[in-house]
Amino acid sequence: KSFSKLAMKMSGKAADWCAQYAALEKRTSSRWFDAGISPKAKGWPAVRGIVEVILGVALIFFLILLILPIAVFLTSFEALRELFRLDRPQVDEAEGEEHQVTLVLPGTCSYLFWQLGMIQYLCEHFDTRHAKLAGVSSGAISAVLLLQMEEIATAATESCNSETSGLCAAKAVRRRAREVFEIIEDSAEELMVSPLSFWCRLGNLMEDLAPRLLPEGETSALGSRLQIGVRRLATDRVPAMVPDVLTSFATRDELLESILASSNVWLVVSLQPWRYVPSLDAQCSDGVNPYSLYCFYDYLRQRLNGQYKVSAPSHMHAGVLDRIYAIWNCTVMKVMLSSSGKKLWISPTVGGRLNIMYFLRFSGWFIGYQWQQGYLHAQDLDARGYWQSLPRRSGM
Repeated sequence: KSFSKLAMKMSGKAADWCAQYAALEKRTSSRWFDAGISPKAKGWPAVRGIVEVILGVALIFFLILLILPIAVFLTSFEALRELFRLDRPQVDEAEGEEHQVTLVLPGTCSYLFWQLGMIQYLCEHFDTRHAKLAGVSSGAISAVLLLQMEEIATAATESCNSETSGLCAAKAVRRRAREVFEIIEDSAEELMVSPLSFWCRLGNLMEDLAPRLLPEGETSALGSRLQIGVRRLATDRVPAMVPDVLTSFATRDELLESILASSNVWLVVSLQPWRYVPSLDAQCSDGVNPYSLYCFYDYLRQRLNGQYKVSAPSHMHAGVLDRIYAIWNCTVMKVMLSSSGKKLWISPTVGGRLNIMYFLRFSGWFIGYQWQQGYLHAQDLDARGYWQSLPRRSGM
């Protein structure tokens, strides 16, 4: 009898709770809890993974011995150009841009797909059309996908009424993000069958994928918003790979070549050390130059003179090992980023989400895992107010 009374009492409380819950404002209809992608790839077989990882480590040690003389050469010549002051800073310190927001997308090697997941979340929830973009390497690829997402979101907004325009834009972005993920997964399937199968083959994959990530509109107007960081082969007096910035994209082909050059890492992406960039009339390569040790000196110098606060701020990394990404990017970022305005970094290193041990982990399964984690990372940063400088879409 007492049990029956207790059950009735609990049932009444449950009914009251359900009524209160029904009266709450519904938010889940316009907010998602993950990226909504459906990866098909599986992890590598354990035996193959272990064997090829061991071979990969051996190959890396061999390449270090091979590349060490090249690294000394490149480092020495970069230092000489600095000593002779052959390269002048190119940052445009424009006036009246204290409130300008710049989305900074540094090079993060195989963590490209993490950045793409973050881009998906941003474009679903925020209007980024008034933000400037600064991309290097993987960040350059992410930047052009963001531009494409903006176009899709704008078109969706114009086809809906003002009350539902934000949700319409978000749904359109989400559909395109799923399509892009499926395109990448299908295209990368043959390259990701084992830990070493991607070696020097990523260039062909990127040449196939990059045209499908470009925005459809006129590219000539992008120069006022988009900066792409590269290393340019300077041949005057002291030859060296020096940081440079691309801001002229007269045609889609020029934009495409700029992206491919910015992400061309010799011996990792392709056997081709440089790509020709028409706007600079020069041979260029990845904005991150992992084969020169000069960036370590430059990072230390920037720490001493305070320039790191712009080019490699402390919140961009959270540990000792992931600081390598700040070091690799700081030299090209110092010629891209002005000291004025608000910088929002889009990188797994923000908040310490990156594991340096996976910096060359190119597997089909890891692509999906990164994309999903990047989306959740951006969502977590949103909860902390990190993106509050961007206008939020209505209903999101």
